[in-house]
Amino acid sequence: FNQPYFVCVDQEDNIIVSDKLNHRVQVFDKCLTFKHKFGQKGRQPQDMWSPHGVSADSRGNIVLANLGGETDGVGHSTKLQVFRPDGTWVSTISSDGDKLNLPHEVAVTEDGHVFVSDASDHCIRKYRYM
Repeated sequence: FNQPYFVCVDQEDNIIVSDKLNHRVQVFDKCLTFKHKFGQKGRQPQDMWSPHGVSADSRGNIVLANLGGETDGVGHSTKLQVFRPDGTWVSTISSDGDKLNLPHEVAVTEDGHVFVSDASDHCIRKYRYM
């Protein structure tokens, strides 16, 4: 790890950890045995940049909040992403019209919504993701 930031447990008792400065997610079983990791720093929709909050839904999908950042004058968007349990990128959740500034923690609901704390705007935001 390089600054493990947030952790959640899925319905199969896997432990999912956002590894902020490695720009990835690591997954362990309930005995803390490493299973796999996914993600990399980059500019593509599936790439990560300082992942923060992480949550898993009842289907095993992983919802991740990315802080975003800037390198060489190029900005990388703050975003919410959805991944399959194996780390395959599914989608980016649109926050158009209600932009995230500093997403921190995320929580998902059974009816396909995600709640995100925005530490910069001092609020909780709600988006539909499924």
